[in-house]
Amino acid sequence: FDTTNEFKLDQQPHGIAVTPDGEIVVVAEHFQIQVRRAHDGGIISSVPAMYEPSSISINSSNQDVAVGGAKDSKVHVYSFDGQKLIEKDVSLVHREAVTDVCYSPDGKYLAAGDQNRKVILYSSENYELAHQLEWGYHTARVNCLAWSPDSVHLASGSLDTAIIVWDAANPTKHFKLNSKHNLKLLFFSCN
Repeated sequence: FDTTNEFKLDQQPHGIAVTPDGEIVVVAEHFQIQVRRAHDGGIISSVPAMYEPSSISINSSNQDVAVGGAKDSKVHVYSFDGQKLIEKDVSLVHREAVTDVCYSPDGKYLAAGDQNRKVILYSSENYELAHQLEWGYHTARVNCLAWSPDSVHLASGSLDTAIIVWDAANPTKHFKLNSKHNLKLLFFSCN
């Protein structure tokens, strides 16, 4: 992915994801999702999204694309064939607007955060809940999510100024960092 290339978008972007090979950029814009070539920004395909996309992530293992919905409080999942996006028939409904989505690096999980202070973990194999526990220890909206490289720990950042590190292998475990802690830089990422 050449970081020197620039291209103009049709609408305000709310999220961006790059395929593992760095060849394709998928952009969640205000009312559409665009698939573009990374080297020149050329549009490959476009899908309308009246649910107002808030975030986007690509699964590195099967090329599924997850998009958070701000207006309808759902996570929309698309299959991606390298050219176009086709919405899958899955229903991932949250109580309030979905603020961020992030696939784990190994592709096994999809995490979604929302305005209702919740982080929900899905299995990306069937998009069912990965466990029955509620990860709702934030006191304000979840703003961002990021995975550790080993796909075991998920960090969530919130408007409450706290970072919570969750354990996907042991969902009853979590560690909360707040403004009282001397925070060191955590190396987590979302693809």
